[in-house]
Amino acid sequence: MPGLVPGIHVFAQSTVSRGWPVKPGHDEGEIMKLASLKHGRDGRLVVVSRDLTRCADAFTVAPTLQAALDDWAAAEPRLTEIADALEAGRISNVPFDQAKCAAPLPRSHGWADGSAYVNHVALVRRARGAELPASFWTDPLMYRGGSDAFLGPRDLVAGDTCGVIVGSGTVSNRDADGGPGKPIGEGGVGYSCIAELRSVETIVHGAPKTPFLKHGDRIRVEMNDAHGGSIFGAIEQDVVPYAL
Repeated sequence: MPGLVPGIHVFAQSTVSRGWPVKPGHDEGEIMKLASLKHGRDGRLVVVSRDLTRCADAFTVAPTLQAALDDWAAAEPRLTEIADALEAGRISNVPFDQAKCAAPLPRSHGWADGSAYVNHVALVRRARGAELPASFWTDPLMYRGGSDAFLGPRDLVAGDTCGVIVGSGTVSNRDADGGPGKPIGEGGVGYSCIAELRSVETIVHGAPKTPFLKHGDRIRVEMNDAHGGSIFGAIEQDVVPYAL
């Protein structure tokens, strides 16, 4: 899920289905939610209740999410048992505090970001008067970066640049009439990237109107289910000056 700050892709907790990964049309009863609480370099793995109110320690199965993924075939059934016991109230648990979460993987074996939504690339290039090469529709685009430090969902965003683990690129959709898209207030689907919004403003109005994030701004990203419940918690971060 892309964040509003370029390069930041963080979640309050990971959501997986039994039989990893999540499959379309899964039943809510098949969902297991995992989180990494801040602890040491790689966090401490916990299983989170589906309503995000409680969590149970998973250290006896795997100390970290990375350790669980490294041996998922063995870890998944045992984590499932904890999840079922947590939902039924049969296991010791504590209130789940999203502010105590690290990134699901505080560091990972790699960071790769792609450009699956070519419309975003087309808009940004169009705004600066550049043509989109035809190969962009057929040749996959991906770059790699540092993957040793990822922000938690309530960590401060310091400085001007941050990183992601794996990304599809900015989610970008054309408007129903084939145009570059419109804000939600104008009947469109909105934008998931400030840079794209500024590009559209440049195309339509000749210059961008929306400013980039500045110190003191707050970013909040949350996805709700059909009943209005939070699926993976809220990413809520303040932009602050980088401390030397």
